Amino acid sequence: MTTEEKDRIASARALERDRHVCRIAIPEICGGRAGGVHHIYPRGVMSLRWLQLNLLSTCQACHEWAHGNPTEMLELVRDVLLSAEEWEELQRRRG
Repeated sequence: MTTEEKDRIASARALERDRHVCRIAIPEICGGRAGGVHHIYPRGVMSLRWLQLNLLSTCQACHEWAHGNPTEMLELVRDVLLSAEEWEELQRRRG
């Protein structure tokens, strides 16, 4: 299986898990319906690339916001979007 195929499968699973609802949901910009996924830690971190915990379904506007505001995005993930246990697991797997 190619990297691109693994990416597509992981993204499809995340979108299905989240029922195509944007999990980032920034007020005033969120489109609501997710069409893609955001990697909390970049795809280049291979230990996390396909880990569902590292993937958030997102609309295009919130995805652009996440890339433009990396510090705020990590704070949002840590403080709101993931439980303390999930955050700790993500950090542990990140290495």
